[in-house]
Amino acid sequence: IEMGNSRVWREPAGQLRVGSAEAVAHGDGIALSGFAALARAAGVFARRALADAGSAFHRRLLQDGFRQAAPATAWIWLVTPGNGREQQLEAGRSHLRLHLEANARGLALQPMTQALQDYPEMASLRRTLHDALMLDPERLTVQMLSRVGYSVPAGPSVRRPLSTVLMS
Repeated sequence: IEMGNSRVWREPAGQLRVGSAEAVAHGDGIALSGFAALARAAGVFARRALADAGSAFHRRLLQDGFRQAAPATAWIWLVTPGNGREQQLEAGRSHLRLHLEANARGLALQPMTQALQDYPEMASLRRTLHDALMLDPERLTVQMLSRVGYSVPAGPSVRRPLSTVLMS
């Protein structure tokens, strides 16, 4: 749904960083390796193709998403009573602690939060998710959904200097 809606997809597509050099240069976003990075290195990558639903790059991203999610055998989710800013921030803090603990135990977490996005086209997926988890959306809000498993160890992610994200 997200990738098929150009109005919605523009934002995440703008956060995609192709190859490690681009990820380091920006210090944020979603780093892509593999197919897109190889295409960029070969000089056949066009950034606009990521947002074009008819392009091979766009189709490959979509296929990769399904390929990643399909074999998942364990999922975690965090819920809060309500969906105010305080609950959202606490869920973020809890997820960070959970992620650090999982890593300390040799597990990897990958957020898969597309169904939690809050725009009209996702409403049916949010309802389906709440139904699958047997949660009453009037009482509890799913704030985070991640797949859990073992992964090839990865180095630390790129970080921006603190001074670039703090406002005085």
